[in-house]
Amino acid sequence: MSILPNGYKDPTAGGNYMKLEKGENKFRILNNPIFGWETWVDDKEGNRKPLRKREEEPFDLIKDEVTDESSIKYFWAMIVWNHQLEKVQILEITQKGIRKAIEALDRSKDWGDAKEYDIVITREGDGFDTEYSVMPVKPAPLTKEMAQAFAKSNINLDALYDGLDPFITPVKMDVPKTKEEQDDRFDNPDNI
Repeated sequence: MSILPNGYKDPTAGGNYMKLEKGENKFRILNNPIFGWETWVDDKEGNRKPLRKREEEPFDLIKDEVTDESSIKYFWAMIVWNHQLEKVQILEITQKGIRKAIEALDRSKDWGDAKEYDIVITREGDGFDTEYSVMPVKPAPLTKEMAQAFAKSNINLDALYDGLDPFITPVKMDVPKTKEEQDDRFDNPDNI
């Protein structure tokens, strides 16, 4: 006999970044990932912070104050729906095996676009003995809840490259030109 209901688990606040916990981690990729290089450096106050560069921008070990070249990792960052927490989060993947497994699914004729189905990453072990497995879940359309949460999230992944918070940094958008601006192009050939 127990005072707790069957299947009880303490609630978790979550946060804005999905962490791969022990056991199954089920999510839906909601956007195309961004790619790059990441390392961790100390700021002026001695706090550790991530430093990220776009894929095509290598680190300058001296200018970027990177003390350990082996600490630089390749990453994918993407917006996901975390099924356990039922919320939109950012998932960053630095583990090559996980990236390769998702890439294989995305490129396969049978599974295709990885945004069209859920993915389960199972984490087992600790430290250097940690192992991950990646499994697709039968394709299903996005739920209304997922779509609405994604639309409201307004996450700017590119802010990660600048060391900014992608949850409060406005998304950079190409604003359509007004009719006056379009007409000016033809009145003034120097603007073309």
